[in-house]
Amino acid sequence: MLILVSGNLRNFHLYTRIAQRPSRIRAWGCCLFVYKGFSQDLHLRIVHSPALFFINLNSSFRAGEGRRKHTMARNYWLHRISHENGLSNVLLEKRNELSIGFSDFSEDKFLNRVLSNPNEFDSIMIEYGWTDLPKSRFSLYRFLCEIKRGDYILVPTPYTFSVYEIVGDKPFSNESLNTNGLYDVWGNPISLKDDGYLHSGNKENRIIDLGFYWNVKPIETNIPRAKYADQALTSRMKARQTTLNINDLEKNILESIQLFEKNTPINLHNLAIEKMATQLLSLIQEKIDADKFERLVKWYMESIGGKAIIPSKNDSIEGDADVIAYFELIKVAILIQVKKHINNTDKWAVEQIKSYKENKDLGDYSYQLWIISTCDDFTREAKDKAQEANVRLINGREFAEMLLNAGLNGLDI
Repeated sequence: MLILVSGNLRNFHLYTRIAQRPSRIRAWGCCLFVYKGFSQDLHLRIVHSPALFFINLNSSFRAGEGRRKHTMARNYWLHRISHENGLSNVLLEKRNELSIGFSDFSEDKFLNRVLSNPNEFDSIMIEYGWTDLPKSRFSLYRFLCEIKRGDYILVPTPYTFSVYEIVGDKPFSNESLNTNGLYDVWGNPISLKDDGYLHSGNKENRIIDLGFYWNVKPIETNIPRAKYADQALTSRMKARQTTLNINDLEKNILESIQLFEKNTPINLHNLAIEKMATQLLSLIQEKIDADKFERLVKWYMESIGGKAIIPSKNDSIEGDADVIAYFELIKVAILIQVKKHINNTDKWAVEQIKSYKENKDLGDYSYQLWIISTCDDFTREAKDKAQEANVRLINGREFAEMLLNAGLNGLDI
């Protein structure tokens, strides 16, 4: 929440009228309480008012003053590359420089004035000849004055999107851009001329509108939209604005990144398995005993085409296997140690199944060694031993997912 204090109550009536949701704004004496959720346009109009004094719940500052020093949580932005698309993408992918255009203002003098006095943004633009003040200026304002180090920037393309983190302390202009080795999409060198614009070295001496820049680092790039963007994120990527705050989609963005890293696209099957596996594992842990769990593992191996047996506990073979599943067509036997554990399963299970394999005659079958446990995880020693012995470790959650993928039709345990 922000509290806006002014001696001129006409300002308060103005903001109440232009608010998209009047309930978001309350006047109390000479104070105006503005809650989160008002529009970007309203935010710009408030910020640009020279008559207002802002009081944040954590610190006080004049409108626009000290904003960049104020400690805030990470913000999330949608930034659409709309100027010099080909070259802008090269800058982003090869040099980690995110651009916005607006070369008419791209000089350090303009940038420093805006950063020092964001509330004078419109008047500075008018001085530079933009008297019509198009709505697109709001994107430039956000790009220069509101984005900060640590923010995440989502950059959409027609079929993918990428997420970057801002790593620079402030944006920079054409005057600070390193043009060494910079070429347009036709291979012509680009240089900064005396008129303050970047120009291509072709016959037309074409102006290259790159404008202003932020240094970024990639978090994840070229994430397929169709596979990893949910409905809300997909809809927002259709927005026409160049730069847009999308803090309300923080969870959606982070989930998309996580799914992409795990290579698990969004689909109904995955969502259903994710929801049901937790519940199924809870039922297994709470409702069935160790003997029934062995039978459940045997049933699973048979459901996927194996001929499974539970070896006699009186077997004189050293070591232990609770279930053996034979797959006749491919001549593979899977030897399984089954554990009804909570928390962690230790290395003893690995040693048991390894010893059993070394003493068991499997004839012309090749083999695999598995441990299936209802545990949450395996100890570090168990994982190290399993890697050495080529044993597959399956915890409770993974086995629950395996059951659901195979289907539960015919289960009677």
